[in-house]
Amino acid sequence: MTAGRFTPPELHVRDGGEVVEKLHWLQSIAGTPAHRDLIRACLRLLEPYRLSTQIAVLLDTLHTLGAPVRRSR
Repeated sequence: MTAGRFTPPELHVRDGGEVVEKLHWLQSIAGTPAHRDLIRACLRLLEPYRLSTQIAVLLDTLHTLGAPVRRSR
């Protein structure tokens, strides 16, 4: 599993130097529209893992499993 499944590319780093650069960048955008957009991107990637989403998928699956089977003639 990679970070790319849960975080936008703007947050990815490859080494310690990039971590420092990324932290400076994050501090510089705090409270700006770019900050808001980054949070929105994070939430969009996490949406499939929200409990409400998981429950909806589970209930849909259970309803599908419990549906009567249609027989073709």
